[in-house]
Amino acid sequence: MKSKILLFLLLLISCSSNVNYNNLYGSWRLRDVLDVSNQNASDKTTFYKNGTVIFEIFSNKKLVTKINSKYILNKGNKNLTIYYNNNILVTYKIEKLNETEFDLIVTGK
Repeated sequence: MKSKILLFLLLLISCSSNVNYNNLYGSWRLRDVLDVSNQNASDKTTFYKNGTVIFEIFSNKKLVTKINSKYILNKGNKNLTIYYNNNILVTYKIEKLNETEFDLIVTGK
């Protein structure tokens, strides 16, 4: 009986920690953007299946910055590494990824 309960708990934990990486592809917006300019700052980050990521920053609904970059997704470690000019910009640990939420923790440069 104890082994069945332990097996059930392990199965539950492994199922709850699965991430559907197909949800990564598409556009995401930060929940809270620091707007020190008082110009209605917003952002959009779009991930493509070919390893391209595009960061866009808007002010008063007008595009002010667009950065094309690359990323590598390590599904085994749940790491997302962003590159800029062939150098690592930042590495994140994916904590949650579903259709509506994408939570990251900075783990390196």
